[in-house]
Amino acid sequence: MLRDLRKYRLSEFSIKVLRPLPGPSEEKKSMDITQLLSVEHKVILRQVHYLEKLMKVTRSEKTVCCLREMTMLIADTVQRHSSLEDKFLFPEIGRYFNEEKNFIAMMEFEHGEILGIMPVLENADDPKLVRKEIENFIKSLRSHFLKEETSYFPYAKKKLGVNRLRVLGNKAIKI
Repeated sequence: MLRDLRKYRLSEFSIKVLRPLPGPSEEKKSMDITQLLSVEHKVILRQVHYLEKLMKVTRSEKTVCCLREMTMLIADTVQRHSSLEDKFLFPEIGRYFNEEKNFIAMMEFEHGEILGIMPVLENADDPKLVRKEIENFIKSLRSHFLKEETSYFPYAKKKLGVNRLRVLGNKAIKI
């Protein structure tokens, strides 16, 4: 229940940040899905930054539960973020470009890998294991976001075009 409330709060915050900007035409009002996802990357990475700072200053076994909970909170947001990619962007690219199926499969695999750390983290009692899993989560997340920002999103813009990405962005922001 508490995690559901946390998820709602972060998602609600993300949506407020991601509202379309006012402008003279409808085309300029909408944010394309890659822009929306990039903003979410920034929101998530800001949370990761605070988690890393907390990891540096806390070493006791008693504080490991706080680290775990903070990571789980971030993971809830990552899960929502991944579902937007899985639901809107990946199928669109896959529908038009069969040669991209391997890249999409790799990205989906990474989503599973990143979120797959969570069950291990939830059940871990050893503080060293908790820290190790959090570090793996952060490393995997940063690597995945970098691939999306430098390779996948520019490719999607090139192949699908800004107008189609805006349509997808409008659909995604309504969820």
